[in-house]
Amino acid sequence: MGIRSAIIAATAVAAGILTSCGGADDDSPADVRATPKVTVVLTDGAYRPACVQVSPGNRVTFFNRSESPNTAETDGIAFFEIDRAKLDRQNLFDIHTLQRGEAESVELDTPGAYRFHSSLDDEMKGVIEVVEPPR
Repeated sequence: MGIRSAIIAATAVAAGILTSCGGADDDSPADVRATPKVTVVLTDGAYRPACVQVSPGNRVTFFNRSESPNTAETDGIAFFEIDRAKLDRQNLFDIHTLQRGEAESVELDTPGAYRFHSSLDDEMKGVIEVVEPPR
């Protein structure tokens, strides 16, 4: 393996570590791959759980239990992005403002780590890992 290949491989591994569940700053991942529907609760200042692992095609529901309105959106989405079909094709999501007691679901089909955040609270961050189930 050449030095360039080694650098590329090391960068890919580091990127996977930095975006996946279970890092030093993340909660332990809630492995719910066998469950077709998972709920992430929006509380005052946090997502609970902040990190989940699901199988491709499983639904993740965001439920706002906070007193304040809140959101969840994939990192990298422009604030003005409104084309839901385009977001779905890119396996991105944008949960618009949820009031207390409201919920909205997303379905991710492509394996990978999807970092998300609140557009209303800079401290709220999470990760959904979409992983193939063990065979």
